[in-house]
Amino acid sequence: VNSVISFALRPVAGALLDSYGRKPFLVLCPLFSAIARACVLARPGTREYVAYRILINIALLPLWSAITSYLCDKFGRATPKYTVAMQRMRVILTLVGLLANRVGSRIGSAKTNIALSCLVNLLASASFLLFTSESLKKEERKEFAVSKAANPLSFLSLISRSQRLRSLAPILIMQAVPDYDYTSRTFHRQ
Repeated sequence: VNSVISFALRPVAGALLDSYGRKPFLVLCPLFSAIARACVLARPGTREYVAYRILINIALLPLWSAITSYLCDKFGRATPKYTVAMQRMRVILTLVGLLANRVGSRIGSAKTNIALSCLVNLLASASFLLFTSESLKKEERKEFAVSKAANPLSFLSLISRSQRLRSLAPILIMQAVPDYDYTSRTFHRQ
């Protein structure tokens, strides 16, 4: 479900970034993620967890696009500074992910892990709010119109016309299954 939602809504997220700028999404994506996590903490249950998994995907969907667009606006695409900034960003995110796995495995409590993730999301949102300026100039913004944004279901016709894309669809789904299975097992074990 998360893979389909992500694939379908990505063009709309890009159109929103080009219309409203980068900073609102840099601030709001982690904030909405924290809210989704706080909701599952407040009321744990299977239905709430499924809703959380869907909402967290929607909340974080534009974040990576906002980060890459922000860096592109600041340094220019395919410049040495942009390449270095992207490499540093990947290293930082990898280190944070490894640290989160290490801390999470030591804590062992799903509730505490979700609370810590909520705190990290709030800190990220506050950091973007306080230390990041808008990188997309007002004159470069495009008007957002639903009719001009990519149809979220247009990917179905695109996949149906391309044998290569049809053959990649199961790989995308199979890639997402282990992630969901791990988080589902962690949730149910607690």
